[in-house]
Amino acid sequence: MPLRARSDQDIPDLEVELVYRAVDHAIQLRESVDRIADPLLRTLTDTLLFELGRRLARLEGE
Repeated sequence: MPLRARSDQDIPDLEVELVYRAVDHAIQLRESVDRIADPLLRTLTDTLLFELGRRLARLEGE
């Protein structure tokens, strides 16, 4: 889905939208990594999900 141009005041909304999109992809990645059963990849994927969650919490708290 292409992103449309936004005003400066919409930048935080755009970032929230992008982080949610990244979370969706990371969840799909986590499901695939579970099938691979590699502990390092699982840890890296979980770290990515945690960081995305922290970013969302910060953005939505603004």
